Amino acid sequence: MTESVLSDSELAALSAVAEQFEEPPGHHGDYGVFDFAAREAGVLRQMSLLPAMHQRHAEQLGVSLAEAFGLRFSATAVAPRMISYGDLVMSLEDDVALMSFRLGPLRGTSYLACPASLLSVLVNQFFGGSADVPTVARRRKNLSPGEQRMAVLFGQRILESLRESWSERLELEPADLLVLPNIDKLAAEPADNQAVNLEINLTDSGDWSGVLRLLIPFPAIEPFKQRLAKAPARQEPAAGGAWRAALEEHLPAVPLGLTAELIRFDMTLGEILRLQQGMTLPFEMPDNVAVYLEDLAVGEGSYGSNNNRKAVRIQSFGSRTRGGA
Repeated sequence: MTESVLSDSELAALSAVAEQFEEPPGHHGDYGVFDFAAREAGVLRQMSLLPAMHQRHAEQLGVSLAEAFGLRFSATAVAPRMISYGDLVMSLEDDVALMSFRLGPLRGTSYLACPASLLSVLVNQFFGGSADVPTVARRRKNLSPGEQRMAVLFGQRILESLRESWSERLELEPADLLVLPNIDKLAAEPADNQAVNLEINLTDSGDWSGVLRLLIPFPAIEPFKQRLAKAPARQEPAAGGAWRAALEEHLPAVPLGLTAELIRFDMTLGEILRLQQGMTLPFEMPDNVAVYLEDLAVGEGSYGSNNNRKAVRIQSFGSRTRGGA
């Protein structure tokens, strides 16, 4: 029989010590889970104008759909957020119509995902059907020929309203709109890559409601973050002569240093090197004293006393720097 390396009492003692250091599930000690999307989310927050632009797009889209298809939609923008392509693919329903397009000057491929049930509602309305016919979301991946044609018209309306709503900050040029037969192209994107997710909640006058998702690659929109950010508030100059009055009010209190130079010694370097503590430098009482404001000579005066205190009487003013002519 194989003998145990540790006795039962030793094993019990070791287990008790281990329990003291046991961490709860999900706890990572000093090493937290790194959020790889934190930088992208921070940059997205810097695009402070994007939420308002997105809301304007939603409002214009509601008007555009009413003009094109004769249906009234309530369109509400959801706050922009980051999403990885991997999470996006997992979140898509089978009942989805997926379109790809380019959005110059942004690089890369952007996507539009909308419920296929919305296309069914539009087909019923546009091709002579009834908008009141209840449409149930079908869990299938293929669009009918009518839905594919409607997807093109619908996508064009979305991109045109997007171009108009962003025009003040960024001139977009939508191109190459394609209705995809499946999500394979989207699924081929690197799962960890991030996209800006712009969602719009749509509700018609009946019972239908759904979500549109516009997805722009983060590397494509990041170079334009300055255009999508609010400019710092510009301080307007004070009207009239208010600045002059403020300047004149505060100037008299500006602190400065005034110096009276009694005498200057002309010595050689050797004499200076021989100076020691306790040595005396004799000088005669000066006739004239130079007065300096910081390093600028402002006048000359005579040295004397006033009310039993040493004083300088200003006799003239000059305009030479210290040590100058």
